[in-house]
Amino acid sequence: MALAAALLLAGCDASSLERSCRGERVLTCDPEEWTVVRSASLEPSRIGPLDPAAMPAVHVVLDECAMRPTFATVQLQALLDDPDAGGAVVSDLGITVRDDGTLGDAVADDGRIDVTIRNPFGLGIPESTALRLRFVPVLGGCTGQALEVPYTTGVRPVP
Repeated sequence: MALAAALLLAGCDASSLERSCRGERVLTCDPEEWTVVRSASLEPSRIGPLDPAAMPAVHVVLDECAMRPTFATVQLQALLDDPDAGGAVVSDLGITVRDDGTLGDAVADDGRIDVTIRNPFGLGIPESTALRLRFVPVLGGCTGQALEVPYTTGVRPVP
């Protein structure tokens, strides 16, 4: 009984990624699917919403299991503070980048995504506003550990 309790406690101390890589289910994720966004950025800063000339670069570094079943994708969201709503409003930016060696990503399934994308900031994103960008990893049917980074939008271009 003491050994079972010790093993249970040891499992609770392990990170979700470690447990997943050992072959355990984590939340609703199958073994080896849990993925963590270690670092992420969108450059340059201060991209103006609706600026058709903006072609930002997305950089993402992932922590993944060595035996993962497929490559990961990362979805971009914007979180805007809204005191009237009692917190943050999440806006899906409609951008998904892939660690699959296509669409600008150089090497498939290497845990690094470096791609150039279209301007992710449309009508629903205000200009000159501090927000948080959320980078959400998805592998198979598993949504892993996201990362939020601060970002400030620029001004809209004059038509």
